[in-house]
Amino acid sequence: MKRLANYLIAMALMAFTFTSCEDVPNPFGQILPPSGEEEAEVVDPAGSGTLADPFNVAAIQQEAAKLGSGETSTTDYYFEGIISNIKYSFSTDYGTATFYISDTGTTEGQFYIYSCLFLGNKSWTDGNTQIKEGDKVIICGKLTNYNGTLETASKKAYIYKLNDKTEDGGSGGDTPTPTGDYGTKEAPLTVAKALEIINGLEDNGTVSPAFVKGKISKIQSFNDMYKSITYYISDDGTDNNALQVYSGKGLDGADFAAQTDLETGWTVVVTGELKKYVNANTGAVTLEINQSSQIVSLDKTSGSGSDTPTEAKGSGTESDPYNVAAIVQEAGKLEQGKTSEKDVYFKGKICSIKYTFSAQYGTATFNVSDNGATGGTEFTCYSVYTFGNKPWVEGNTQVAVGDDVVICGKITNYNGTLETASKKAYIVSLNGKNDNTSGGGDAQGGGDSQGSGDLTVAASSLGLENGVEVGTKTLSDGTTLACDGGGNSNAPKYYSAGSGTVRMYPSNTMTLNAGSKKIASVEIVCNEYNGTLYNASGNVTATSGTKAVDGASVKFTGINSSTVTITNVAEGSGATTQIRWETLKITYAK
Repeated sequence: MKRLANYLIAMALMAFTFTSCEDVPNPFGQILPPSGEEEAEVVDPAGSGTLADPFNVAAIQQEAAKLGSGETSTTDYYFEGIISNIKYSFSTDYGTATFYISDTGTTEGQFYIYSCLFLGNKSWTDGNTQIKEGDKVIICGKLTNYNGTLETASKKAYIYKLNDKTEDGGSGGDTPTPTGDYGTKEAPLTVAKALEIINGLEDNGTVSPAFVKGKISKIQSFNDMYKSITYYISDDGTDNNALQVYSGKGLDGADFAAQTDLETGWTVVVTGELKKYVNANTGAVTLEINQSSQIVSLDKTSGSGSDTPTEAKGSGTESDPYNVAAIVQEAGKLEQGKTSEKDVYFKGKICSIKYTFSAQYGTATFNVSDNGATGGTEFTCYSVYTFGNKPWVEGNTQVAVGDDVVICGKITNYNGTLETASKKAYIVSLNGKNDNTSGGGDAQGGGDSQGSGDLTVAASSLGLENGVEVGTKTLSDGTTLACDGGGNSNAPKYYSAGSGTVRMYPSNTMTLNAGSKKIASVEIVCNEYNGTLYNASGNVTATSGTKAVDGASVKFTGINSSTVTITNVAEGSGATTQIRWETLKITYAK
């Protein structure tokens, strides 16, 4: 013990001697870090934060440190680095990724890239390139000091460049500068001119940035995930020569809260990317302003409140329906709480929507006016059925603001509100069409019933929350649906985005057991999103029956068994290996 104590004292004296005399040579040579470790490389701040001269990570750390707690920069900065750690990669649920970057690609001196959008300042979608550690990126966006954590502001930054690409599928370099004149905020293109430019593009060709002025002619849908609205604009506010604004954002890029945030008749100037979109599966061409556009100017004077009094017209019959002024007048004759004894016919233009058709309720609720404007004489079409006086089922036509409708049913005075009686009215005609099929006649049966005892099952009708595994479900006629991972760590799950789908990954199975009945055929109707058809590229098998793939439909006929197991046999990962079915159509043997 005494020998050890003497040794420690000697070593302490030696250390003191060498640290006190810097000019004395080190008798042990240079002291190096332990084997396998290197001293952290110190990188000096550099750059000016512009695209031509982006900050490095050291400089962006320095810039962000100037912000007070809870403060967000008002300026967008460009900065570059190497992805050093990934918290989560891009997902379709959020459309963003969260990761760290550093100047050296190591975890030393990292900066936090929080909830970052993809190339082109757009939400990520299935099929886009994923990020990985070691990737070189240029980020553009705002910074924030979130309770002491320096990071990018949520969804206020995006990847400008990933390795050598500035757009997914591109060959690198800066984004090409448009060669034509595509308008300015002060001197925007007309819709007619924008359509002319898009028609001159190659398939799926784009030009940007463009500014287009038009009057909203139709509001198609609201996307709750991305807080965006798809709508149409034209030069005169009619459906003639209209341009689709696909998944657009609000004024100065603000999120929308609901479909009613826009109204037909309003005049807008939209900036974004003009695109000639061609569906890879059907060949259908859509002339559009691509997703993530912004409204830079909004004039509401031609929309809300512009509905001038209209003369009451019509006799309420099928051949001579009331107009909105007349149906309001007729409903006004009812005492509070009273419902008309007879069905009446009336027509109008949808001016606002409370909710579109859903498989859960089979009805929709919306308002109509004579000219499609809000703020004047309106009538509420409450909880109405679709064509043929039947509940709506997946695949039926949806309603949209700007649609022309003819309604038949009973009307009521509900506590002073004049409206159709709940589930006592239905759509007779929608934009001149009187059914949900291309062949005319009545629409298909409502609910889960289909034909003589056959079954149509919407994914959204399974009663599942978003992201929950399907497991085993008993359908309305007693047939069971059992889903299994089949060895894949991801088992079939329900996702509520869009109309709602069940996602089946490679090796996943679903088994239908009809008990005492025999299944003749099963048709899987798959989802299509942003040009991707989620049918596992047709790589689907069944324990019996003959397969036929026709676009979104994968159908097995000649099953002739009470049970059938359907398997996704695709290999690999990514969008093209998934089945995302919206509807199952089961036909039983007669």
